Amino acid sequence: MKDTKLERESVVDNSDPQPFDTGTIAKIFMIVFRVVGFIAVAIVSIAAALTILYSGGRDS
Repeated sequence: MKDTKLERESVVDNSDPQPFDTGTIAKIFMIVFRVVGFIAVAIVSIAAALTILYSGGRDS
């Protein structure tokens, strides 16, 4: 019983940092993904606006 408890505790101790690191990496990845996605949307929007303005100015 004691050996099993020690093994379980060691397993818990070893597995605790891993989910924390994975969660931290996931949070960082989500933040980076949101920032990159926001920048990509902004670039596409600005490019579309400039294209419309440029083509509109060209037509007129």
